[in-house]
Amino acid sequence: MTNQNCNDFQKLQNQTFFLLHIAQKNYIKFFSDELEKIDLNFIEYFILLAMREHEALTITSLCSEIHIEPGSISPYIKGLSAKKLIFKRHNKRDRRSFVVKLSDAGKEKFNEIETSINKVNAKIGMTEDECKDYNEKLLTLIGKIDAATKPL
Repeated sequence: MTNQNCNDFQKLQNQTFFLLHIAQKNYIKFFSDELEKIDLNFIEYFILLAMREHEALTITSLCSEIHIEPGSISPYIKGLSAKKLIFKRHNKRDRRSFVVKLSDAGKEKFNEIETSINKVNAKIGMTEDECKDYNEKLLTLIGKIDAATKPL
């Protein structure tokens, strides 16, 4: 690596971590405004997406699916239950745990969610192909970070 390349790398705008931070911050703000219009926050949105992919999930599985600590999810589950978007029931196999399931109203909420996602992507001028490309790159990065942080 030449001195010039090293110096370029040390510039703030060339730091991947910094760029991810700014992109995440700006995207969350932008998308949060749209989610607010349909009475959801980010975590509730993630929960609904996970529930759409599974008929039912235990709270533990749901936490794992959306990468949130089990102690942090309770207010979001209560909020979605109060909005009648999900049901929370005792697990038939293990009465000590709970299972959450998407309600009919929760399923219908996806029309609003899809409209919001499309609005955000249109406002920032991101095509479907660009979304797929970013997702692939981010998943690759996440995989590399996960692999690097696993104990040997």
